[in-house]
Amino acid sequence: QGDVPTVRGAAIIPDGGSAVWTVKIVKKFRAGAPMRVGVQKPEVVVGQNWSDKGCIDKAWYLDSNGEMYNGKSPINETEEPLHTGDVLTVQLSERTLTFSLRDRQLPGNISGVTGEVQLAVQLFTKGDRVALVDQEVGDAAEAQVSFEKTEEGGELLPTCIDLQVLDEPPEAVSTMEEKEEEKEEEAHQPAAAPERPRPPPLEVDEPEETHDAITPATPHPPKAKLCGCC
Repeated sequence: QGDVPTVRGAAIIPDGGSAVWTVKIVKKFRAGAPMRVGVQKPEVVVGQNWSDKGCIDKAWYLDSNGEMYNGKSPINETEEPLHTGDVLTVQLSERTLTFSLRDRQLPGNISGVTGEVQLAVQLFTKGDRVALVDQEVGDAAEAQVSFEKTEEGGELLPTCIDLQVLDEPPEAVSTMEEKEEEKEEEAHQPAAAPERPRPPPLEVDEPEETHDAITPATPHPPKAKLCGCC
């Protein structure tokens, strides 16, 4: 499956077709580490590093350092690196790929995007996350874009363990950091001692009520003694 954790859209855009994807950089842990967003031909082996020589004219993308590439060949430098919270728009039209960052189109483009292509993202750092916020594809493409996770043991959407791509806005998904912190806290907490069974309550035998209760006799006052002089 390749060495680079990769996710790709299920919608195949035909040669010369158009599409627009809006991707949010939910989390980027390392400023210098690559994160690539673009399109690739379906024939590219899932997980193959786009900077390999074999990906020229098969993968076109914007790297997180702000450079546009055709495979391993640099096309244009925008000097606009990607950061956590950025919203990136990827637009394919007339075999040309353009990018807009923070609602502003980046200078330059990538032309010569031929053949069938699909949206794809490559992530290199554990914990990096992006979200597909919106997408519009032509009539010839599928109406809905989904992602498939290539890393063994990963889960399907909306979360894909540490390297993640989400198909819903990140506001609807708790952050991975929170989940990992909860797991760490649970792992470090001492195991709770088993609860001891409580003894059954003591039963007190109460005397039965009797209707023939004996009323104690009222003692009579002692009789006065008569002396001999009276």
